[in-house]
Amino acid sequence: MAMLEVRELPELIASLPADHVEKSVRLLADDDFATQMRALINERSQRLFAEQEVSRSFC
Repeated sequence: MAMLEVRELPELIASLPADHVEKSVRLLADDDFATQMRALINERSQRLFAEQEVSRSFC
C-alpha cells in the first residue's frame, strides 16, 4: 500500500477484501484501465527510490 501511495495511485488501493477483488478483476477485464495503470506506475517508479518511508515499511 505504501508503494501505491507514494506513486499516487489511489485507484489501486483496496481497503477491504471485496475492493481488492474488484480492482483485480478490473485490471484483468479492462485493457484501457490496465494500460493506464501500467503507464502511471512506470512514470512514477522513480518516486520509490526518492522516498525512504516505503523502504522502511518493509523492514
